[in-house]
Amino acid sequence: MRLFGSIGNVSGLSKPGSLERLSYMPRVRAVSTIAALALAACLLLVAAIGFNRLIYRNYLQELHLSVTLEMVELREDLEKSVFEQVLALQHLTTLISEDPDIDQEGFSNATAHVLDATSHTRDSVSDLVLIVAGAPDLVVRYAHPLDGNQEVLGFDYREHPERMQSVQQAIDTGISILQGAVDLVIGGQGMVIRQPVFIDTDDTENPELWGIVSLVLDQDALFDRLFSEADAEYDIAIATGKNFAAEGALLFGNPNVFQRSPAILEFDFPAGNWILAATTDGGWPKYAPHHLRNWLISGVIIILILFALGRIMILSERRRITERRFENAIQAMDSGFSMYDSEGRLIAYNRKYLEFYDTLAPFIRRGIHYRDLLQIARTKGQLTTDADRETVDGPAFPEEITADANRETEQQLPNGRRLRATDHVTDSGDLVCLRVDITELKHAKEQAEAANRAKTEFLNILSHELRTPLTVILGISRIYENVARLDASRKLMDEAFKQSPDLPRIRQRISDLFENIEKNLGIQSRSCNHLMFLINEMLDFAKIEAGTMSVHLSPCNARNIVATVEEQMRPEAERKGLTFEVDCDDEMVLADKVRTRQILLNLLGNAVKFTDKGKISVTVRRVGRHVQFAVQDTGIGMSPEGLEKVFLPFLQLDSTDTRARSGTGLGLAISLELANAQGGKLSVESKPGVGSTFVLSLKGAEFFTQDDPVETAVAG
Repeated sequence: MRLFGSIGNVSGLSKPGSLERLSYMPRVRAVSTIAALALAACLLLVAAIGFNRLIYRNYLQELHLSVTLEMVELREDLEKSVFEQVLALQHLTTLISEDPDIDQEGFSNATAHVLDATSHTRDSVSDLVLIVAGAPDLVVRYAHPLDGNQEVLGFDYREHPERMQSVQQAIDTGISILQGAVDLVIGGQGMVIRQPVFIDTDDTENPELWGIVSLVLDQDALFDRLFSEADAEYDIAIATGKNFAAEGALLFGNPNVFQRSPAILEFDFPAGNWILAATTDGGWPKYAPHHLRNWLISGVIIILILFALGRIMILSERRRITERRFENAIQAMDSGFSMYDSEGRLIAYNRKYLEFYDTLAPFIRRGIHYRDLLQIARTKGQLTTDADRETVDGPAFPEEITADANRETEQQLPNGRRLRATDHVTDSGDLVCLRVDITELKHAKEQAEAANRAKTEFLNILSHELRTPLTVILGISRIYENVARLDASRKLMDEAFKQSPDLPRIRQRISDLFENIEKNLGIQSRSCNHLMFLINEMLDFAKIEAGTMSVHLSPCNARNIVATVEEQMRPEAERKGLTFEVDCDDEMVLADKVRTRQILLNLLGNAVKFTDKGKISVTVRRVGRHVQFAVQDTGIGMSPEGLEKVFLPFLQLDSTDTRARSGTGLGLAISLELANAQGGKLSVESKPGVGSTFVLSLKGAEFFTQDDPVETAVAG
């Protein structure tokens, strides 16, 4: 039980005029605010630096991508030029393989023909071919052009290992081999393409090696032609191998390009590992474009944020003043408040709280522990129930408020005052308690409950007093409904027939008399039955309100329940000219047979009452773990507003037609309570002018467990 607590602070109340003094910020608070703003400015400056660095990195990435795309085009131009000469060389080797006994003149003619064929293509570099050398048996015998290149003749590759390595690679692979920056016999450096020549023999898998043919391009001229325009905008370097710093690896450009995180591309050359590296002219830029503008924008944003922070601090101070005013407002409330921190110590309360717990008022102060107050309350007799006393010896405060958080109870103090105690644990672990005086409300409620009990008792007595004479009247009416068959009636007729000569006329008169008596007694009997039904409804409703009605659950056959109801209600439906249909599966249901029949009789009675034409049907089906009894009619139906109120007691739908129909309005309310007491439910669907369908859903008998109650009280 929560005995103590409140929001507010008696000792901390502001004095008159204090709110005006709080309208300005004290000097210490102003200094702390300036310090906070300075710290925020530093943090924002660091964030601005990081943001501008991020912009610069993004700019470099975009620039890197742009350079890469430009270099892709240059790489494709160089690859195209090289592959053009590779194809020319392969054409020449084909001609030699067809004429292996070729001489110098034939070699020159064939070479000139091949080079001339490629010279007509766009962007051809055939004019940059320095020499084409033929080396049968790996000794250079032919050269084109021969003038100026005679010293190449007789060059034996086997005597020069640095040349023989690429020659042997070409022979082993059978494809063209590209070498760059080769020191030429005729002087200078060139780009060499080597292609082996094989002669077809009978052994197709092992053709005979004729020799090697080499084509030498002017490397510097080739690079100047392809990269002269781009070299003005970019720093470009070309190297062979993975070690760019190795001696002889650089083919073109500045080796420092490789130290600047350049854009790197690889060439797709046969048996060659060439790398193209590039940056913007002079290296990558140190700043992003418009970096001064970016810094200006960052500065403006920092100023705006600092302004916002300053504004927030001012609003925070105003909030503090508002909170003080709120504390004063709480003190004026007519309810008691208290608040405990997460350690269980009182941190705030109001005057009304002291008024409620007047015995403990001298001991209530800020900082006192929850358990200390409970001990004092027990000593002073403030705790009046066993539950209150057990709380004192219960678990520690934090565990207790966690277990009992957000609950509402009632307290009765020794002075007779009654309080509604509401406890709520905040996200920070504090306990906020509200105490509302409900003494007068409780007295009024007790008086209302007493009046309700008196009403229920009166209805019970009145119903029993009415039912006793009504039972007698109904019994006598049923006896005299067949008055002609009574012994006294037969004796009267026999005596009259003996003494009267006009026998047929007397017999007819007596028969008419008996029929009139039976007709009137039938009307009286039906009225008595209706009145008995209404009285029984009143008794059932009184029992439900008093909590004295109970149901007894047992496995029942649904067909047996429906058969009894059908036997009673079919004549009523047919008397109004209605079709009565029953479709019942052979299902076992866990129910109170008598009360289930009562529910179905109520539903079918309403269906007959509110249906003037059409049909009424009863359907029983298994749906999952439940058996559903559906009663459907083609009557007047109900509006959505009527559906919301249909199960309320004493309710008659507000229309001229329905008011003309008899009833107390208790049948559906009683049926709903009986369905709930059996662990089932009662629902309805209806449309005006179409009809209504009531569905009673009860648990199937096979799902009965030992935990299910066999006897349940019906609570109103």
